[in-house]
Parts: sequence; C-alpha cells; structure tokens
Amino acid sequence: MRAPVKLPGVRDAALLEHPRQPFRLLDGDRADEHRLSLRMALGDVVGDGGPLLVIPRDLLVEWSGVEKPRDGRVITTSLDADLGEFGGTDYARACAAPDRVSLLSIGNRWVVVLGSHEPVDSARWLYFRAESYAIAVLSFQAQADTDTVFLDAVGRMQVWHDIAPSLHVPCGDLILMHASSPGWSVIDVGERDYATIGYYIAQRVEPGVYAVEEATLTLPDGSVFGLCRFRRT
Repeated sequence: MRAPVKLPGVRDAALLEHPRQPFRLLDGDRADEHRLSLRMALGDVVGDGGPLLVIPRDLLVEWSGVEKPRDGRVITTSLDADLGEFGGTDYARACAAPDRVSLLSIGNRWVVVLGSHEPVDSARWLYFRAESYAIAVLSFQAQADTDTVFLDAVGRMQVWHDIAPSLHVPCGDLILMHASSPGWSVIDVGERDYATIGYYIAQRVEPGVYAVEEATLTLPDGSVFGLCRFRRT
C-alpha cells in the first residue's frame, strides 16, 4: 500500500527542471514529427507521488480532491487515519483505489484513478484520431531516447485488459489532473509545458461511451510505461 504524500509539492524537483524529457518522443519538434499526424500528445502532468485522475469535464465540480465534499457526502476509506486532514475526501478514495487503473463512482457515473499504488513520474495524452481513442501514458522508468520505438510499439499493441464499467463522456473532454486537486478550482494548463497540482490537461474526444482498457509496455531498453486507453464504443 502506498504511503500518503505531502501536499502540495512534487515528488522530485528535477522533474520540474526537465519536465518533458521522459516524453521527448512526443513533442513533435523533431525530424519524425510527421509520425504524429494521427498521434498528438499534449503536455505532461507531473506526479508528486500521489494518484492521478481522468474525469469527464462535466463531472469536475463533483470531485472534491483534498477538500471535504460540498454535497454533504460522507466518505470513509481504509487510509483515512494515515491521511490525517485529507481523510474522508475524494483524494482519500483515489489513494485507496486497488489497482494501477481503477474506476471510482460519482453518483451514477465513473472517473478513472491512475497509479494509486505506484509512483508515477509523469503522464501525458496520446490521441489516435483515426481510431477514435485516447491513451493516457504513465511514465515509470523512461530512458531518454525511446521515440520511434515507443510509438511503433504502442501502435502494435494487441493485448488490452478491459476495466469495467465504461466511461460516459457527454461533452467530449477528458481531463487529466492530480487527484488531490478540487475539480471546481483546477485550472487549464494553458501554455505551460506541464501541469502540477491545481492544473489539468484536457484531451478532446468525440462525445460518447468509452471502454476503459489498460496495458503495460516494456521497451527493449528497459523503459516501462503504463497505458490506459479510452476507446469509443
């Protein structure tokens, strides 16, 4: 089980000095930029050791992060005692999520928690326009030069594990952010290269119902990535 993190802050300050290095392969400013015509990556969400969240935009105001729920919900988790003042919150629910990719309910809808039991260095969107799916890429151990190998490997991935139930995305935006951030106050990353606590990165997708699927990708150089795919059904 993962130890609680100190908020606010980042797990490794070096990540802020070179926030895009683990994903230089996706920046689109290299000779292989043409490869990204169907695969478009945005900035990184830099982790501080806490879990990340993917949430449909219309549910943002329902997510309390480290604040007490505004709607009067009473939240109890197995980590409340360890988390102290952050116990009894949606953030505590995210920390207590059982798997690398887990779904949590908000009313009769669902959000996705990423990396609740493994420190995530950073995460980024990868969007496949032609196939109508988006992938949240979690970096666990990324070498500096994995560009072409990484993109080719993701494109060839055949084995994905379904995480039920599906995600309803009526407005067409999936939001990637730190789970500690209250949804009603989180800010678009804008022109920043990376998002930390309090910021989010949006990925535009077609409105609809999305299957949530996960996979792990290990490259020959030892780089390890967790993949969470949102595939329109």
